[in-house]
Amino acid sequence: MNNIEIINSEDFCTNLPDGYIDVAFLFDVMHAIEEWNALLSEMYRVVRLGGLVSVHPMHVCNDEVETYMGDTGFRLVSECYDGHLLVYQRLK
Repeated sequence: MNNIEIINSEDFCTNLPDGYIDVAFLFDVMHAIEEWNALLSEMYRVVRLGGLVSVHPMHVCNDEVETYMGDTGFRLVSECYDGHLLVYQRLK
């Protein structure tokens, strides 16, 4: 695969254009983030309409992730491996 890019950002500013990403992954990082609203707002901005965010919510409650993702404008579309993998879609 040659269309995967890892983006590291300390301040949740990716400098990517709006709607640039088809699929984003948040694997085992949510517990280390204090500013979920800032992170998810940036994710919402850069994920295209209909795009997906895959979350592996280790060390945090799935209900908490669901609340923040829903408040940001993502909808849960798939839950796999007994809730260890959550997939959300940007709807609007």
